[in-house]
Amino acid sequence: MIFHQSCIQDEEDRAEIRAAVSEFPSRKEVEESFNQFLVPEAFFNSGLPTTTDEENIWLAERIAEVWRARLAKLYPSKKCVVEVQSAEETGEGPTLVVYQA
Repeated sequence: MIFHQSCIQDEEDRAEIRAAVSEFPSRKEVEESFNQFLVPEAFFNSGLPTTTDEENIWLAERIAEVWRARLAKLYPSKKCVVEVQSAEETGEGPTLVVYQA
């Protein structure tokens, strides 16, 4: 699993990771539980004008492309997956999910 050191700031963060490791049966599910980003809410202030589902899906796909390239560069020996899940799958809206295969 990849957890960026700057995101793990204290014992509470480490405890949250340990709890997830004991709750989920696989490393993939642990990573997925932490690495979900709702588009556009996770990236922009809520004060922005409303975007359409089509625009949000387009944005999610572009962000996924960038993340795939960046993760491949940072971790060339790891198989990192960046998926775009639809509103139907998440119940909320287009969501980026990142994990190692």
